[in-house]
Amino acid sequence: MRFFYSLLLVLLLGCPLLFAGKTPNLIFILIDDAGYDDFGFTGCQDWETPQIDRIATQGVRFDHAYVTASICAPSRAGLISGRYQQSFGFEENLTGGLTEPIAPEQFGLPRNVPTLGSLLQKKGYVTSVFGKWHLGEHDHFHPNNRGFDHFVGFLGGHRSFWPLEKPNQAFNLMNNREVVKTPEYLTDHLGKEAARFVRNNKEKPFFIYLAYNAVHSPLHARDEDLKALSSIEDKKRRVLGAMTIALDRSIGYVLDEIKQQGLEENTLIVFSNDNGGATYLKTNNGGFRGRKGSLWEGGIRVPYSLHWKGKVKPSVSNVPVNTLDISYTFCKQAGYSEDELQALKFSGRDLLNIDEAKGDTVPLFWRRGNTSAVRYGDWKLICFNNQPKFLFNLKSDQTEQLNLLKQHPEKATELEPLLRTWDASLPEPLWTKKYSKRNDQFMMRYWDQK
Repeated sequence: MRFFYSLLLVLLLGCPLLFAGKTPNLIFILIDDAGYDDFGFTGCQDWETPQIDRIATQGVRFDHAYVTASICAPSRAGLISGRYQQSFGFEENLTGGLTEPIAPEQFGLPRNVPTLGSLLQKKGYVTSVFGKWHLGEHDHFHPNNRGFDHFVGFLGGHRSFWPLEKPNQAFNLMNNREVVKTPEYLTDHLGKEAARFVRNNKEKPFFIYLAYNAVHSPLHARDEDLKALSSIEDKKRRVLGAMTIALDRSIGYVLDEIKQQGLEENTLIVFSNDNGGATYLKTNNGGFRGRKGSLWEGGIRVPYSLHWKGKVKPSVSNVPVNTLDISYTFCKQAGYSEDELQALKFSGRDLLNIDEAKGDTVPLFWRRGNTSAVRYGDWKLICFNNQPKFLFNLKSDQTEQLNLLKQHPEKATELEPLLRTWDASLPEPLWTKKYSKRNDQFMMRYWDQK
């Protein structure tokens, strides 16, 4: 009997350690084309986003966070691989306007590039995608062939939020490989399906890539959500707000299910946006210059937060980070060793191990066509045709109004070699757009369009 009680005491005392070492569930919530200031935690006054705010205010809010591209598909290729997408030639969107035609079986995420899904499968995770894929429509690009056990979504870059009138390969709603009807407003459906996945897989480590197409065009909203914003006079802004309310509600389905299943302390959640706001749809980029498609802050700076109850304290980080860090962070939590992480050649780093006090800065890079940029510390250099064009101190000038290239040539001299070395390491793009080689005057006008 004494032995029994001794054994019981050991087990009880050991339980916290056992649970502390449990492999965490991993959720990445990605939204589409949203404005930087269109959420409560970033300062929106036009509508409320309590569910999204839960992630940000109860976790780490990264105030200097970036994507690796200012447009949808390349940004997604980077974050799902953990590598700069230019390093494997994925530099432009999967749309028309190409300089040369490309076969459908080559028009997507190269098959030799591992995805976060495939990497987590190797560590015993059940993996899923809900929403917009946009990494290739040919069968060998299908999520089920790229490391994801479960897929509810569509293969293309945008679609109606309501049931389709005509079938379309890129826009059909799919349950794995089966084409299914859209039973309700798509944003609500995706959140409910992700919550169902949590419920059905609560006994094993899971990864959810919840990739909404909201608030990308077309502007479609439920009447009930529109009525809640009847005081907003601008029609586009009102519809955008209604779409954001639905987005917030849908994310709430997942957060509530995590809580109901008792998984909050074993679930790491990251929230972000795929590129800067599409201001022509009346998004609010919070004063940042530019929009989606540009290398101004308004095209590449995004809301970004990380939540892990009991593991991460509420805080605000001013260290520059980007979405490449998600794959590194998730793989490390899944059990990859430092040697294995090095072998994967990730471009990111561990979001849970950034030294705020030291600044812990690394250079961040961008390239699209004949334009490129680097941010290192507080400074950002933008080049056209490999020639320095703009230099900004983002600590004192976040809206990029004061070009300091002439006043601080030494900073340009410091940053330019970093950008040139990175650029020289990249292969030629797998496909290019006709407009991607335009002169700097054209690109400037395009970047600054409202």
